[in-house]
Amino acid sequence: MVVLILCIILIVILVISLCFVFSAIKFKLIDFKITDYEDLKKIIMLIKNKEYLKIFNYLDFIFKFEFCVLKKVPILSFKISDDKIASFLKKQLKKHKLKKEEKDLEIFAKEDKKELKKDYADLNLESLDFLMNLGTDNASLTALLSTSITIIISMALPFLVDKIEPEKYNYEINPIYLDKPIFNLNASMVFSMPATDIIKLFR
Repeated sequence: MVVLILCIILIVILVISLCFVFSAIKFKLIDFKITDYEDLKKIIMLIKNKEYLKIFNYLDFIFKFEFCVLKKVPILSFKISDDKIASFLKKQLKKHKLKKEEKDLEIFAKEDKKELKKDYADLNLESLDFLMNLGTDNASLTALLSTSITIIISMALPFLVDKIEPEKYNYEINPIYLDKPIFNLNASMVFSMPATDIIKLFR
């Protein structure tokens, strides 16, 4: 009887372990929006002044976390609004007084892709929907900016995607030629990583 119970326990542990190994964690950014040009100006000014937390006042999005068995079937999920993320970050900054951001980013930028895969979780962009309407009061500048952004996104995708499938990755930058600045952005994207890579995040 004891042997039978031990065998059952071992089988359960094995099944749970296999489920974890072949599971994935998905991060979904849903309906990320910047609604107008004035909001964009304020965001740029806040970044310039390093007032990063105030940026959330001009953003609208929902962040969704999913734990998926066999990388497909979600068994655990929850959503967080931009307000809750901003509130959480404010508390963390008060507690820890983070002052190493710029230095960490500088080190991060110097690492090549192979080194990043060794040291950081293997994030993969599963899908992307990106729509931007962009216009300045200068037609040449509008054309240059819209073309540049398109090129930057197309160059960045190979670093985030193992295999580019056009139906999953949609991005459109529309130049708007008017005599006044126009800007709005709407984006949704899904990132995933193997559940086993969560160890890299907390080691």
